[in-house]
Amino acid sequence: PEAITAVENIVKNFPTEESWWIQLGGFYALTEQNDKALSTYRLANQQGFLKKETDFKRLAQFYSNAGIPYKSAIVQEEQINKGVLKKDEKSLSIMAQTFQNAREFAKAAKYYGEAAEIKNDADLYRKQGIAFMANEEFSKAVAAFDKALKAKPKRKGQLLLALGEAQFYLENWKKSYAAFSEASDIKRSARTAKGWIGFVKDTANRKGVTL
Repeated sequence: PEAITAVENIVKNFPTEESWWIQLGGFYALTEQNDKALSTYRLANQQGFLKKETDFKRLAQFYSNAGIPYKSAIVQEEQINKGVLKKDEKSLSIMAQTFQNAREFAKAAKYYGEAAEIKNDADLYRKQGIAFMANEEFSKAVAAFDKALKAKPKRKGQLLLALGEAQFYLENWKKSYAAFSEASDIKRSARTAKGWIGFVKDTANRKGVTL
């Protein structure tokens, strides 16, 4: 607390000294004064005092902690585009998750896809598909799930359930039935898959489609 008081006085008297703004925000964070930490970093950013990768990561984290994921995601996106934050699998997937938390599903899908392509990551393709599903872009979701299956996923059953559901909403009853049937042979997904199988059969019968 004494350090915070001292730095607050320095910032008031020497407002153009950028390093003290960053230090003050860090002290607020250490004492769990999260609103003050965010406000300090936001003002520092507006004045152009934030320059390092760690500074922007911290600002993005402060926005997330405050329940403002959209602004957190925008900070990440802007700094990745400027080259301040590394554009790698980790940073892209974190940004995608933040956009998803903000219910910006189109951007979440975009960045999950970019992250997945770096190492052909099955789980990231699955997450891309889930984001497409949330945005009701079922054809794109199917394409993402297919990429995930080709990338040898660790949790194949979960992926097949998602694929079956996407095919169902596209009214591809036979493909949906096939995905759920395969999922029913996997222990972890069997129970859910069997429930879907009955539902798909009933729906297909009402539509005059024989499975």
